Amino acid sequence: MLILVVCNGYIPYQFDIETAFLHGKMDANVYVKQVKGFKVAGKEGRVWGLNKSLYGSKQAPRMWQAKLVEVLGSLGMRPTRADDSLYSNQDRSLFLHVHVDDGFLIGKWENEILSFLNRLNAILKLKYQKRPTHHLGYCINWLSKGTVHLGQQDLISQLLKDYDMENSRSVKTPCNSNLLKELEVIGDPVSITPYQQAIGSLNYLAQHTRPDISFTVNALSRYATHPTAKHWVALKHLFCYLKGSSGLCLTYTNLDTHSCDGLIGWADADYAND
Repeated sequence: MLILVVCNGYIPYQFDIETAFLHGKMDANVYVKQVKGFKVAGKEGRVWGLNKSLYGSKQAPRMWQAKLVEVLGSLGMRPTRADDSLYSNQDRSLFLHVHVDDGFLIGKWENEILSFLNRLNAILKLKYQKRPTHHLGYCINWLSKGTVHLGQQDLISQLLKDYDMENSRSVKTPCNSNLLKELEVIGDPVSITPYQQAIGSLNYLAQHTRPDISFTVNALSRYATHPTAKHWVALKHLFCYLKGSSGLCLTYTNLDTHSCDGLIGWADADYAND
């Protein structure tokens, strides 16, 4: 969607639907106890039957999704074949991505966008803003001349805090040049769960906005079931690299010398002799 914003001049908006799960209708008989302090003479022992879903009920996410599809359909938005969470109108002048109750909307014309948001707000109360700076954990920096920076600085800061690496010394590379040989050295085993949690978080980061750490994360993930102290040292080295490079991000730009109509990629045929 950011590609459409940068290359085709689509206008970006973000919105948040308030108390989303409360809009879903229950599809089964579910009863709850009366809340503390609610007393009606002769009805103290009665229970309540839910007409709408509540946060915490098992059906709530599914009922909310059904309600959302119904509402968006009434406004002319249909799920795309590529992604059920990505919607578009018939002439594809509006595109909408929804994650639970957070929406990212882009469109060709601002009056059409605002009309859609106002109609949606009449059904589901929401808050919206133009050119958001944060969305689903991403930091979005809108620059002039059709350039956008997309990063996850907040996630990196949280990871450094979680693994007590906030005050660590930064390094300039994600790993040592002989990383693969170092990881093969037998060492003292360390706790598996923290290592796996760190690898999972770093892999999420690598897959979304930091491809520069992909090689290191992939190498470290091979030892997720039997990590040693040597692997943990390499993991800390990667955290130190992230500390010094947290500002790195993906850049989407519209340059006259580049075409946005196709994809260009490069590959290393032998995976760097691995």
